[in-house]
Amino acid sequence: MKTLKHGERGAEVKTLQRLLKERGFFNAYVGGNFLERTEAAVKAFQAANKGPDGSDLEVDGIVGKNTWWALESTPAEAAATGSDYLKYGDKGNEVLKLQRLLAKQGFFKDEPSGSFNVVTQDAVTYFQQSHLGSDGSFLDVDGVVGPATWWALRNPSGAPQKSGLHSAAPASLTPLRQRQLEIVLGEHKKGVKEVPDGSNWGTEIPKYGGRKGDPWCCWFWSWGNKQTFGQYTLGAKIGSCMSAWKAAKKKGMAREKGAYVPIPGDAFVMLYRNSSGKLKGTGHIGYVLRVKVQNGKAVAINTVEGNSGNRVKLGKRTLASKDIVGFINPFPADEQPTDWESGIVDAAATEKLGTR
Repeated sequence: MKTLKHGERGAEVKTLQRLLKERGFFNAYVGGNFLERTEAAVKAFQAANKGPDGSDLEVDGIVGKNTWWALESTPAEAAATGSDYLKYGDKGNEVLKLQRLLAKQGFFKDEPSGSFNVVTQDAVTYFQQSHLGSDGSFLDVDGVVGPATWWALRNPSGAPQKSGLHSAAPASLTPLRQRQLEIVLGEHKKGVKEVPDGSNWGTEIPKYGGRKGDPWCCWFWSWGNKQTFGQYTLGAKIGSCMSAWKAAKKKGMAREKGAYVPIPGDAFVMLYRNSSGKLKGTGHIGYVLRVKVQNGKAVAINTVEGNSGNRVKLGKRTLASKDIVGFINPFPADEQPTDWESGIVDAAATEKLGTR
């Protein structure tokens, strides 16, 4: 919903007036005109309710995202602050609220039940893999909903999910690798994002080849791969991270994390395990943009990745993450440079540069 204020009119104002009426704050005609009575009702509602982070709403008569959240939440949801830790096996209103927030972002497709089951755990894992916490770092992918994940669920896109990173490709790359990064950075510079927010879809996303509503990180990687090489180097268009990793292994393109130092243009692959350590078949994938090397080992990477923060996003990931299993290097022998510029870009070093 868009921000509404005094003087607005239309269907969204009617929705606002109906919600206010249902809550007992508006007893006038629902006509779709945001005039004095509607403004007074909004202020009264704001004075009596809290936002998604549990703090008081600003009493300004303007209906922004926090006021919309309070209006659209059930009383039980609005009263809960989301401060509790939630994990597999939990039940109750907090879990119900969690499922509804995940559903709004396209990560949960079952009917919300208030039971933290396997489907809910997988949805949380999917969400965590591609969202930042309030400190600007990617969330821990553990399927447990703590304060950092609650914050991200309330701030899943837009400014709060900007990495503050500059799209600085390293120097001394081979031509094909340079072309690969130019193509995917071009999608970032276009501002490709989900429309509507949380839909896993949008104006630009269909060209990557996935199905409406499905996670699209691997479709984005596969699309960029074909744009660079003129064909799918894994033999087919692939939309599953697990399938991409298995195909790369068969073709000798997979590189296990550890001794291998990834080269800009490679793909990084994340795969997730259940409590017994078995791979679940879910994961995340994106492009390596820059690499930090210490004592001959890669320790961190800058990335370009689709379906991250609901858009094509620049990121920074540490290779200490247990979920990063390795890399895909689909380039021929003459595209394996050894003298490319190493070092990653930190947000703190790029505050004056244009960022997303």
